Amino acid sequence: MHRDHDVFMQGIEQEKKLEVTFFNRKRRCEEVGICAPLHYSKGLAGLAKGVEYDLECYYLWDFGAEKGSNFLILSPSQISSMKLTEEIFQTKEFYSISKEVSKATKEQDING
Repeated sequence: MHRDHDVFMQGIEQEKKLEVTFFNRKRRCEEVGICAPLHYSKGLAGLAKGVEYDLECYYLWDFGAEKGSNFLILSPSQISSMKLTEEIFQTKEFYSISKEVSKATKEQDING
């Protein structure tokens, strides 16, 4: 669990965006994003029969990411900090964005 876990939970309860500083493994650098906290998960996951390890993740929606790559799944070790902002979010904000991206992708596939 990350040291700012309480901040993450407050964000969910109050529907407030978070300023998240995290290590982007793909780009190999630290980034800051304005995100909606969605879900926290901790449980056991099995890699192979009889082998288990803790799988702990924070699920977020990154409003500043390129369309289609807004969904973030971060382990606690990737997160430097999470700060509560005064900005409120509504779930329909990102669900409507993801529907638009999905629709555009389907239209591209059809139109070639």
